[in-house]
Amino acid sequence: MSDQYIYILINPSLKGLLKIGRTNRRPEERAQELSATSGVPQPFIVAYEAKISDSVLAEQQIHSELTRMGHRNNPAREFFELPLKDAVAIVDRICSNFLPTQESDRDSFIEEVGEVAQDFYELGCRQMDGDGDEWQSFDDAVVSFQRAIAMGNKDAYIPLADIYLWGLAGRADLRRAVDMLNAGAKAGNYKCYLNLWEIYSGNAVNLYAEEHVKFSGGLSISNAEKAYGLYFDAIKHVFPYVGIHNFYRYLSWRQSFLDSAALLVSPAAQEAVLKIVQVINRNVRQLRLSRISGVARTDATDAETRRDLSLGILLEFHDKFADMGIDSGAYIGVALEGASIEDLCYAFSTLPQSRAEDWVATFSKFLRV
Repeated sequence: MSDQYIYILINPSLKGLLKIGRTNRRPEERAQELSATSGVPQPFIVAYEAKISDSVLAEQQIHSELTRMGHRNNPAREFFELPLKDAVAIVDRICSNFLPTQESDRDSFIEEVGEVAQDFYELGCRQMDGDGDEWQSFDDAVVSFQRAIAMGNKDAYIPLADIYLWGLAGRADLRRAVDMLNAGAKAGNYKCYLNLWEIYSGNAVNLYAEEHVKFSGGLSISNAEKAYGLYFDAIKHVFPYVGIHNFYRYLSWRQSFLDSAALLVSPAAQEAVLKIVQVINRNVRQLRLSRISGVARTDATDAETRRDLSLGILLEFHDKFADMGIDSGAYIGVALEGASIEDLCYAFSTLPQSRAEDWVATFSKFLRV
């Protein structure tokens, strides 16, 4: 008996539509056949395949369920309209009842799809920049990024949104760029929120223009605040190591239309500051325990490296707030809560002596005795 497959095909020319069907040949052959006979300008790509024991029955069940859920584009055709990841989940669940192969085979195929998606993303980046053997072509980059996204790549949303925002492959389209970033954020790329903030706050820059022009067509303070709040909520598990520099950009932006006294009224800013000082304080308390336990400060571990990073953030935090004329005393007090002069000397003992003494003197006035 010949092999039987269920497949999902995608095509950048058919935005949002998936071809879901069965074949007794390799799905790649079926994709090539459709590409040659259907008249679409772009080739079909195999996004999913499963080798099963009864493709006729499996296809009937898949089509029936997708039709019942309202995803069938045309009752007479095998095209369905739903996100690829949702289609894969439904098809994979039904195919699991007919699989002659091992589970590891399916896992391997899913991994291969991810690798192909990454290849399309990297190709799109090279096409945008004209790197390597690729000629600079934003039109080609659009196709590559669309293919990457259709196959589950999360990184491709941002460069594709940039192409739409700046009109690099035609007319500029703010709405399309924003929709692309919202879709990327929902797919799990939290950096899309930061790009939305850049658009709404007037900080988005066209790096492909001769002069790096800032975008000014979608300014909205309320949307910028919302996007920034969503960004920090998404990265709270790694904050402040990821978000600290973007936080300073945010403060500088708010300072451009608010005075220093009002700067920290923003809920997003208050939450960001609180997260910074809470992480720093946890690491300061761990340093205190190390000192009390007699651990040499030079015995570096991964944990010690993270604590050193927190101290570096504390120094930068103090300087940045001073530059912007903001009183950081209350926040630094929280960061150093529970610490003593001895703890500060221990914490900064890896610095040159003169610098260590300066920072101990600077921060000792914030200690809560």
